Amino acid sequence: MVQSNEIVMFIMGIGVLIFIMKNSEGLVYIPHHKLLLRSFYVLLGAWFFTNIEALIATQICNIAEHVCYVCSSILLTLWLFRMGFKKEEAE
Repeated sequence: MVQSNEIVMFIMGIGVLIFIMKNSEGLVYIPHHKLLLRSFYVLLGAWFFTNIEALIATQICNIAEHVCYVCSSILLTLWLFRMGFKKEEAE
């Protein structure tokens, strides 16, 4: 069964994706922005699989959802490390 909070989260994520696409020129000023965006895209994929798993291929979608969460966390952690090293080099 699809839960309403999962649907709302996915819809909000689509809204953020639209905002990112419309304001992509401004994102180039964020250091290592491509890594941050990849993390968001994978997180959006996890939210997609969360909603799909109630409809088709429950086990496969559940595994894909959790793999996406892990990958998104790793990408975000890499971005944070790179941001930290960037500041240390400037000092």
